[in-house]
Amino acid sequence: MTNSGSKLKRREGTSGISGHLYETKILCLINFRATHEHTIEEFHLVPNVDGIGAFDDICFRVKVEGLSKPIFVFIQAKHKENTKQTLKIDLTTYLNSFMNIRLEFKPNHKEWLYEGTFDKEECFFVIYTTAKNQFTNILDIKSKYSAVLNNLIHTGGTAKRIAKLIDDGKFQMLIVDETVMRFHVILAQKVVNVSETKSNDHRIASFRHDFFDTHEEYLTIFKYTLFEEILKERKLEAADITSLMSEFLADPTDATKLSSHSDRSNVQ
Repeated sequence: MTNSGSKLKRREGTSGISGHLYETKILCLINFRATHEHTIEEFHLVPNVDGIGAFDDICFRVKVEGLSKPIFVFIQAKHKENTKQTLKIDLTTYLNSFMNIRLEFKPNHKEWLYEGTFDKEECFFVIYTTAKNQFTNILDIKSKYSAVLNNLIHTGGTAKRIAKLIDDGKFQMLIVDETVMRFHVILAQKVVNVSETKSNDHRIASFRHDFFDTHEEYLTIFKYTLFEEILKERKLEAADITSLMSEFLADPTDATKLSSHSDRSNVQ
């Protein structure tokens, strides 16, 4: 795999510290996955590209073994402090950005980000956000190219998947679950302990003590989502879930709140 720099001009006037951290974490995630994916033959990544509009926060091109064309990805990262806030979509802004990028493409362009014929390339435009999803009609695109993109940038559903495994009495299968394995490095460092002894082709996982002790923002959000999903799996009334979640927010380091509602969670 090659991973080259770029002479693309960086735009000025980027967002505040929270937005910077959000973009940085996404950049690190994408770069980490691309670096450790053996099927990637070529990878280029650049942040905050000047002059192309909304989809300029994170841009990359990736060539994967077995696929005839490279994949071009243009991402807008929209950080919201209030994760319940709905993201407002300005279609005119995104259409103008789309057209700006489309017009940049040329078969012999000197920059790797625009090298090719737009209509013949695999181009994806992504809004990556912490805000609430407002979309009701979602088109599920399935192809070899979209699968590569999903493996590089997907972050949703891990807490929900763990909650489902707990409720089904399959917490011991956590470490071999496909969804969870995408984040196994972070989970192993921050969330779970994994036994060294294999039994029936899997290992035993249990929550780390420091997972409950931490007030780190994103781990607290993860704990919140995990607890909420476990309560939903228990088929509790909405009012009861709201009440229990309020108690959780009062002290997100209290492990008993999670363990008392999941006797299968193996919290130690």
